[in-house]
Amino acid sequence: MGLIISFSLNKYKNFKSRGSLKKEFPLFLAAFGCAYSTNIIILWIAAEFFHVNKMFSQIIAGIAYTIVFYFFIKLIVFIKQ
Repeated sequence: MGLIISFSLNKYKNFKSRGSLKKEFPLFLAAFGCAYSTNIIILWIAAEFFHVNKMFSQIIAGIAYTIVFYFFIKLIVFIKQ
């Protein structure tokens, strides 16, 4: 449900996209998958290899997730037509 709400708010409020729902929603899901994978990988590397505190590792990973997701949806999903 959270992804549907996030998609709707980003499409209609943040980026005011007029693109096709059938095209943009799968791209949005792919962008989420890439961002979430980035989060997990950074979390794992920071905690296991660099022995960073797990809470601080999650903060670092969360920042990376946010940046990756934003640029994916801005540059790939909701591009200006």
